[in-house]
Amino acid sequence: MTSFSIQHQCPQCGAPALLQETDRLMTCRFCKVTSVLMFPGGMRTVLPVCPSAADKPLVYAPYWRYKGIVFTCLDAGVQDRFVDFSVAAIPSVRFPRSVGLRSQALKLRYVPPELPGRFLKPAASKPDMLTALDRTQLRESAAPWHFRTAIGDVQSLLYAPFYLDRKLFDAVLDRAISPVLAEDDEVFGLGGEAPDPSIDFLPALCPTCGWDLRGERDSICLDCPNCQKVWATDRKGFQEIPFGYVKTQGTPDGYLPFWRIQASVGSFRLDTYADVVRAANLPHVPQPVDETIPFRFWAPAFKIQAKRLMHLGRSLTLMQPQWEMATEHARTGHRSVNLPAQEAVETIRLNMAGWITPRQKLLPALAEAQVNALLHELIFVPFVAGPHELTLTDTRISIPNAHISLSGNL
Repeated sequence: MTSFSIQHQCPQCGAPALLQETDRLMTCRFCKVTSVLMFPGGMRTVLPVCPSAADKPLVYAPYWRYKGIVFTCLDAGVQDRFVDFSVAAIPSVRFPRSVGLRSQALKLRYVPPELPGRFLKPAASKPDMLTALDRTQLRESAAPWHFRTAIGDVQSLLYAPFYLDRKLFDAVLDRAISPVLAEDDEVFGLGGEAPDPSIDFLPALCPTCGWDLRGERDSICLDCPNCQKVWATDRKGFQEIPFGYVKTQGTPDGYLPFWRIQASVGSFRLDTYADVVRAANLPHVPQPVDETIPFRFWAPAFKIQAKRLMHLGRSLTLMQPQWEMATEHARTGHRSVNLPAQEAVETIRLNMAGWITPRQKLLPALAEAQVNALLHELIFVPFVAGPHELTLTDTRISIPNAHISLSGNL
């Protein structure tokens, strides 16, 4: 799976920095200042211009770019497919329908407000990934499907440079892509303006005590080692997140983050563990104590291979572990939190599709059911590292090391 590189500068000292598409935290290797990357209007990047076209009056055409995993629920099961594509955000037929592999092969830049040229505005609001797929490349099989969900998707606005000189030229290659244009051709009438700032920076300091926050470069949740709080980043800044570390005997090799979510799903009754025992037809006779255990959905808070993502969520959801929690940060390091709670909520319907019975009868109702998240918590689960896999403490759930090491490509 691919990720693009982005050239930028440190907001503190101006030193050059090479970022990845998934980066949310930047630590300057020169001044050592750590900043959170913010995208108030969404991520906006620009393709590089060929040196021979640098002095031309440039026009930047917008493209919506999408990357993520699309899950499709069929009668026979759930299929997954990785997609990475772009679509033109303006209706003009003069511009290519897609930038192809350029977003993956070239070094991009965040759009600075002083960049010369005319930036064409998108003609319509950004469609979601599934709608964009329907309009472009996705072709469904003959088998009927009940619902689709996109997980881990990165959506951004990418600008491609062009210029006009009787013909329309691609400024990346400095090559004509149209015949000689008439003076009244529509492309001459396209308006444009200077770009809005595409990126902002927020000091990685705890809003409560001012201490330095900790996290990996792709982290969307940062922790404060001083006041023992966890903060999620969003467009408005920091939001405190309830969390817990699972207590364990001995010292684990590390912690994996999971979202534990209380949610309602349409008319499905899922209030207690006894309810899920009956809904999933588990080989377990509900006991009186099961009627008192509140039911929660589980989902990984870290990116991982699609089938393993769903396996982990379903396993912990059906297990409903009643672990004792500590509300202070463990000294042992934990893996980066890089899957937002909103996307974890999107896995709930897929989670249920794997265990509701009778499945064929209930899938249509599940497809139409409205999912409402009432509460979400970040739970750090300890693991023991083996030669080839990580095993969650006090469970038989294991994760191959290869799935963890390759998760940075998602």
